[in-house]
Amino acid sequence: MKFSTTKGFLGISLLASLLSFSIGLQGCSGKSKKKSQGTIQTLFVQGDPMEMVAGATFDGRVPFKAEDIPQLGEYSVVALLQITEKSEIVSSEGRDLEKENAPTESEEGAKKALPAKFVQLGPRKWSIDIKHMAFDFDAAEDGELTLKSLRVENESVPVDGLHYSVADGGQMFSLLAKVETDDLGRILLALTFNRKGPKAPQNKGNTKFNYVWGPGVLIPWDNRKTVEIHLCGEQTQSYADMIREGIQDWNHVLGSRLRVQVKTATEYPPFSDLNFSCLQVVDNYLMEYDQRVTNPGLTYSLPNQATGYIQDSDIFLMKREFDKYRHPEGSAALRQEFLRIVRHEFGHFLGLDHQFDGTQSIMSYDSKNHLIYNYDRAAIMELYPLLPMFRASQ
Repeated sequence: MKFSTTKGFLGISLLASLLSFSIGLQGCSGKSKKKSQGTIQTLFVQGDPMEMVAGATFDGRVPFKAEDIPQLGEYSVVALLQITEKSEIVSSEGRDLEKENAPTESEEGAKKALPAKFVQLGPRKWSIDIKHMAFDFDAAEDGELTLKSLRVENESVPVDGLHYSVADGGQMFSLLAKVETDDLGRILLALTFNRKGPKAPQNKGNTKFNYVWGPGVLIPWDNRKTVEIHLCGEQTQSYADMIREGIQDWNHVLGSRLRVQVKTATEYPPFSDLNFSCLQVVDNYLMEYDQRVTNPGLTYSLPNQATGYIQDSDIFLMKREFDKYRHPEGSAALRQEFLRIVRHEFGHFLGLDHQFDGTQSIMSYDSKNHLIYNYDRAAIMELYPLLPMFRASQ
C-alpha cells in the first residue's frame, strides 16, 4: 500500500513537502496505498479508527516531567501516522498499481527527519513544536504534564493523549493521540521521536532485493536476541492456528539466523508502543471503499536510528477486507488466502518490501504467489546472515 495525503486536516497537508520519515508502512493490496516517504502517512477508512487499538491497555502518563525537559536533548520526528474515520473515495480505474508503488530514487534520497523542539510557553505550559504544528501540554504543581491541544498554523483543537512509550533508555519515545474534527471525524495520530545523535552506519546489500527502507538497505531485527510477536485480542485467537502456521513457514527459512517466538497476549499496548509487537485481527474496519479492491493486511514498522535495527513492528489483518473475497468461512480457498496474507505481512515484519519486477515472490501483489519462493529466501538470508557461532559450526 502507498499512502498519500489527498486531504489534510487542520492544514496538516502543508507539511507534506517538508516531511521525510523513516517509517515503514506496508500492506497487501491491489490499490496504491503503501509507504510514502516524504509525506504524512494517512489512512482513509470506513469506520472508527479506535478499532485499530481495540482491546489495548493505554498508559496516558507523559514519560517525563516539566523539570526533565531541559535535560532531554534534541529530538526529531521520525514517523507520523494519521488514521482518519471518514473515507475519501479514490477511483482505481486505469492505474498501474505496481508502477505507482515501486520504490523511486527520490524516495530513497529522502531520509531527513523533522526537528521537534520543546518550548516553554509559560510557567506551567510547554509545547513540542514540529514545524507548522505543535502539541501543547499543561504542567501540574508536581511537574506532571498533560497533553491538552494540537495547534496547526493558527488553528487549535483539543486532543486526548492516549498512550506514551519510551525505548532504548530515552533514545526514542512515542505519542498516540486522538483528535475529533468536523470534516474527517475521529483521527488517531501516532508520532515517534528519536533523539538526535550518532546514527548506526547504514548497511547496504544487493539492490535486487527490495527491503522496507529501500532496495538493498539492510535494517533487520537484532538477531542476537529473540524477537517476540504477540497474538493480541480475542478476535485474533480464532485464527491463531493459521497465523502460527504462516509464521512457522518463515521460521523454517530463517533457521538459526533469527529466533522468532509467537506468544498470546490478553493485555497489550496499542501499536504505537515501541516495546511490544502485536499481530491483531481487526474486526470492524474497512480499509478500501471499493468492493473490487482488497487491502487485508497492514504492517507498521519503525527502525532505531542509533542501533540500525528494527525497534518495533505490528501487523493488522483486516477481517472486513477478507470478507470481500466471498470465500465461505472455513473453506480451503479462504484458508489459502489467509495464509498468503500472513506470510506476506510477516515478510514485511522481518524487513522485506514488495516485489514488483515479476519475480515469483510472496511479497508481490500476485495472488497466485501464496508460498515463500527462492527470491524471498535469498533476500531474507542476506538481511539475516548467520551469526559467527553458527558459521563456525558449519
